[in-house]
Amino acid sequence: MRKRLTARALAPLALALVVGGAVLFFCMARPKPLEAEAKWHGHQLGRCVQHMRYLAAAMNEYARDHGGRLPDAADWQAAVLPYLGNAAAELHEPAEEIVKCPAWRTETHPRGVPMGNGEYSYKMAPGLSGRLLQTVPDPARQPLLYDASADGAFTARHISRLDTTLVDEAGPHRQIQEQPVAVTACLDGRVDCLAAAEL
Repeated sequence: MRKRLTARALAPLALALVVGGAVLFFCMARPKPLEAEAKWHGHQLGRCVQHMRYLAAAMNEYARDHGGRLPDAADWQAAVLPYLGNAAAELHEPAEEIVKCPAWRTETHPRGVPMGNGEYSYKMAPGLSGRLLQTVPDPARQPLLYDASADGAFTARHISRLDTTLVDEAGPHRQIQEQPVAVTACLDGRVDCLAAAEL
């Protein structure tokens, strides 16, 4: 004699499937610590690159309005602030924050380590201070702005992560390489991320 399964008999099984599916979904959807850290570093680096692009454009606009002459390196931030209105609107940040590297702010790293100490900012290449644009030999290769520490030294403060899958005798395995990088903006508006070894 066959027994019929009733809704009452199937309820615990259905509940177990729903709860098990929810737990599985939560575990898969939750960012892993390395993924969260990589996302954080990528976000910081991406914001820095955006800042540099807008700053290079603002420096060129300033030069156009001042007879082709770049601002003085000592007060370039104040000189370009009036040219950052559109950038501030697009980035949803005050112009005063765009002239500083995002790492300048004291923030918390995904591992709970405080990052930034208010000493990081961008510096203008001293050799371009007050210089006429037409006298610069190769604008595409001439760094205009760079990541710098409080003492003005060129510094690689961002982390770039390269996520690759390698295949060997044991099969495929994932490899994540971290590399400190510095961000520079050239006179022609190009932004580069230079590895610490290239500095």
